[in-house]
Amino acid sequence: MNIYALSSGAGVSGVAVIRISGVGTREIIQELINGEMPPPRLATLKKFNKINNSELIDEGLLLWFPGPESYTGEDLAEIHVHG
Repeated sequence: MNIYALSSGAGVSGVAVIRISGVGTREIIQELINGEMPPPRLATLKKFNKINNSELIDEGLLLWFPGPESYTGEDLAEIHVHG
C-alpha cells in the first residue's frame, strides 16, 4: 500500500511539499514524470504530468529516497511544487 500526504502544512504557501511512500512509489513517480527516476537524494527539476493523458500539472523538484534508507524505511519520494 502507498500513502501520500501534504507535508508542508495546510494553508497558502509558495511551495507545497508532497510525500509519497510505499512499495509502488517508484512506479507512481515514473508515471507522473514520464521517465526515469533521478539519482537518489539529488533534487532534480522535473515536469509532473497527469497519469491518464500526460497533461502537464506543474514543474518542480523531485527527490527520490529508495528504501530501506529513507525516513519511512520504504521507498519515498518528495515532490516540491507551486503551492
